[in-house]
Amino acid sequence: MSHPLENAQLSAQIGKAQRLVVIVRYRADQQYWGVYPPPANPNVLHQITVLGSKLSRCGRFIRLGDISGDELSGWQRRDSLEVVCVLGELAEDGQTVKAA
Repeated sequence: MSHPLENAQLSAQIGKAQRLVVIVRYRADQQYWGVYPPPANPNVLHQITVLGSKLSRCGRFIRLGDISGDELSGWQRRDSLEVVCVLGELAEDGQTVKAA
């Protein structure tokens, strides 16, 4: 069963209480990046934790890397990342992933 975020840009609606563990990649379309290459090869997949509480006030950025296991860190533009797969929801213990 697929999740609404799968195959969508990370800029899709994310609730403040959401705690999702997902696989993402940087968008490959040249219209987005222009003459500059994406920060990482779009064929490389990264596991991250999407915390609704880590969105910037303007909503364009998300803070990554605060959870053990995140493979990207720092502030990232949400529209630069594409969700490939939702692995599940992060449990309250901050380590266990419950199936989506």
